[in-house]
Order: sequence, then C-alpha cells, then structure tokens
Amino acid sequence: MVGEFEGPRSVARTFMLQPEHVAGAWRQARAGFVLETQGGMSLLEDVVDSFVREVGNLLNGAAGSPWSRTQGVLRLSPMRGVRGLREEFLQLRQCFSDALTRLRADDVDRMRTLEAVDSAEAAAEAMLVALDDAHALAPAVPFGGLVVELVEHAPHALDVEVRDTQATMR
Repeated sequence: MVGEFEGPRSVARTFMLQPEHVAGAWRQARAGFVLETQGGMSLLEDVVDSFVREVGNLLNGAAGSPWSRTQGVLRLSPMRGVRGLREEFLQLRQCFSDALTRLRADDVDRMRTLEAVDSAEAAAEAMLVALDDAHALAPAVPFGGLVVELVEHAPHALDVEVRDTQATMR
C-alpha cells in the first residue's frame, strides 16, 4: 500500500479509491473469530468498504460525518450486544491504524480517522441501545445506510450436547 499514491493526500486517496485494503484486512482479522463465535456473520460486513471510502472523503475535505454518508446494511444484534459491536469496531480501528502507519499518515489524518471510527462506534451503540429502550437518546451522528435488527438464537443445550458427543466420538 505504501507508495501507491504520492503527496500529502495519499492517505485520503488510498482510502477513497482502494477501500478494499483496509476492508480486506478487517475481514481477515474477523474471519477466524466470526467462524468460531458467530456463525459467519459480521455486523459491519456490508458497511465497511463504504465507511473506509467515506473516511477517505473526510480526509480529502468532505464536510460532515463519514458515518452519515456510509451506505450499506448495518446489522444490530441484541444477542451480541454492545460488546459485539465494540469487538468489530476495535478490529476496524486497528486495521485503520495499521494502514495509517504503512501510509506514513501525519498526526492530523491519524486523529481524524480514528475519531471517525470512534464516532461511528458510538452512533452504532446508541442505535443498538434504542432497540430495547424507547427513551434512549438518538445517536449524535445518524447512519447513512439501512439498519436492521439481526435476530439470533442462542444454541440449545441439546445442540451443544450433540456436538460435544460427536466431537468425542471422532
């Protein structure tokens, strides 16, 4: 990724024109975790590319919040709760941080990028809380895409017992 674009706006251009670099790193970081714990579905899967692109637009001078311009389907899972969202945003934050280091971002771009991630996380958490609490405050930053509630069911004790039995039989 380093050297793909030159000049003071290289971070912005890379995020805008090649969001798959950060999004792909995030998907790779999520891959093992998701399969082990969540049956293969990430809450941010459909929005991560658009969000990376919009962070690039922010760094290139676009006004407003990248989260408000982000398109896609944001899944909210009451079963995973705020912890599930935080885990995904933490991994996204780390991927951005790694990319910023590789691209030799200045302190201003680093600060603005990580603030955008924190703002998106806070907004997503506020939307999740509002699913259960009609009196909860609306997110400070609205989401630009579609929000859906992901209905998940915990595995039944019998299902777990059957899997455990099958594992010991091998």
